[in-house]
Amino acid sequence: MQRRSHHGSIQRLTLAAVLLTANAARGQEAAVTPLPDLSSPPMVDPQVQPAGYGSSGGGSPACTACYDPWSAGVEFGITRFVHTNGNFALIDDEVGASFRPYLGYETPEGVGVRGSVFIAAAESVAIDADDSSLFEANPVALSIDIELYRRLRFDSFELLLGAGAQGAGYGFEFPDGGDTTWAGGGGSLMAEGRQLIHVSPCSEWSVIGGGQVGYLLGEKSYSSPPGYDDVGLTMTTGRAYLGFEYRRHLSRGDLLFQLKGETQVWRADGMPGMGLDTTGFQFGAAW
Repeated sequence: MQRRSHHGSIQRLTLAAVLLTANAARGQEAAVTPLPDLSSPPMVDPQVQPAGYGSSGGGSPACTACYDPWSAGVEFGITRFVHTNGNFALIDDEVGASFRPYLGYETPEGVGVRGSVFIAAAESVAIDADDSSLFEANPVALSIDIELYRRLRFDSFELLLGAGAQGAGYGFEFPDGGDTTWAGGGGSLMAEGRQLIHVSPCSEWSVIGGGQVGYLLGEKSYSSPPGYDDVGLTMTTGRAYLGFEYRRHLSRGDLLFQLKGETQVWRADGMPGMGLDTTGFQFGAAW
């Protein structure tokens, strides 16, 4: 009888131990925090993008397009001068060189300002209208432009519309040391388009084109012959261009190359204008 009671006590103690162990295990499972499901993508605010984000991205961060406020570069060209008046005419096959550096800044909203300096010159020969004799007449042209513009984006097309201030002049230097110059200052209007034709993760190919017109007040000045006084005048300038652009995206900015043809016409009161036909290439960067 005593042995049977002792055996029942052992069974009750064993059952109690099993129940305590089971309860402890359930409590430990309840205390474990479940891990998050990493298979679903994190929530991202579309208005806040990481550095290096760009609409034409898709490549590695080292060559993804991004916002670059500053731009600068320089353009070199081969320029042919065309001019005819009642006294002489430039020979058609005379060509010279042109040079145009530029610097610009643009906000994320597409409002920008840029400045450029255009310089062109040639050592040319002219033919006299009276006796058909040849003499040296070296044409020069200079234009300084500061433009404020707004960039409008339409899918793969961009349009720049703007206005600015312009100072410009052109003239001739003669063998006797004399020169004749038409120069003035005023306002200008400009438009520029860029059509994207091919995009890769690290580069863009585009067709570019545009134009500018200016209306200036100034004067015509003589250093020879003696006896001529400087006279006031109005002057108009115009230019149009068309070409191709290649842009390479880098981690800290873009490199760009342009090849384009450009035509300019400069006209002053009472005088036939000067024409400039330029084939040029431009190297630049944005950062």
